[in-house]
Amino acid sequence: MECPQTPNSVIAALLKTGGNALWQKSWGAFFDTYYVVMRAMTLNAFKKIGWLDVPENDIEEVISQSFISLRKAFESGSYKTGEYRFRGFLKRIISRRAIDYVRAQSKKRTVNVEAIDLVDALKSKEAGAVKAFEELEANEVSIYRLSVIMDVWESVRHAFSPETCLIFEMTQLEEMPVKEVCEKLGVPRAKVDKAVHRIVKRLRAELDKDIYRKELEK
Repeated sequence: MECPQTPNSVIAALLKTGGNALWQKSWGAFFDTYYVVMRAMTLNAFKKIGWLDVPENDIEEVISQSFISLRKAFESGSYKTGEYRFRGFLKRIISRRAIDYVRAQSKKRTVNVEAIDLVDALKSKEAGAVKAFEELEANEVSIYRLSVIMDVWESVRHAFSPETCLIFEMTQLEEMPVKEVCEKLGVPRAKVDKAVHRIVKRLRAELDKDIYRKELEK
């Protein structure tokens, strides 16, 4: 059976499998790919609640609880593709877990207006309230875009030789000078340029698909 359209490749793997080794491995790939953007969303959620200087342990706890909530959502089938973008689904879960954590830590703590608005939005099931979480903060945009690109890269890298993949990762991801890459791998400049061109072309073709464009558009 063909997998339903999903925002990105790792999510597709999570929808297709369940409970087996591949499914567990896919969750590891998800965490590696989306941890940085989850962290940024967590910090922003705390700021909206009024917590500006958040201890590292608090941040990690919310990320951990959000990760658990995501797993439960996929296991129960409550995540439905097409309702709204995955980034909104992810941000909504993180906002819930941040509020739960603050309440548990400081039940008598007063909250600011932004936090009240956030709670109201989370309680509302109206389309407008749900879609409001799809709007990313300025510091989340580039991070989320990179996460999606990295996700797509992991889904297409099998189509290229190990050397081609290494050239791309060294020049584009590790940002090593082309001359240094040529020396380390013992390949001519033309081969490096060709490898990068082939992969960039493939990535652009994938990212031009509707499911990816919707995730990356403002």
